[in-house]
Amino acid sequence: MTEEIISTWIVETIASYLDIPISEIDALQPLANYGIDSVHALSLCGDIEDKFGFYVDPTLAWDYPTPNAIASFIASRLSSR
Repeated sequence: MTEEIISTWIVETIASYLDIPISEIDALQPLANYGIDSVHALSLCGDIEDKFGFYVDPTLAWDYPTPNAIASFIASRLSSR
């Protein structure tokens, strides 16, 4: 799975959490700019674990603050399997 596909999935997931159009989220902008809080961040971790099959630290959204950064992290984890 490519970083682009993963990033698109992250943007779609965040948009659904916030109930905003996907087009309003820029994959290069920090998630904090969109009002992502700790509840959303934990939900994202759970969704990543369900979709990709590995544990992620609850600080993921702060360690990798943009959708593209998270996608890069996930892609690297998937390629190391």
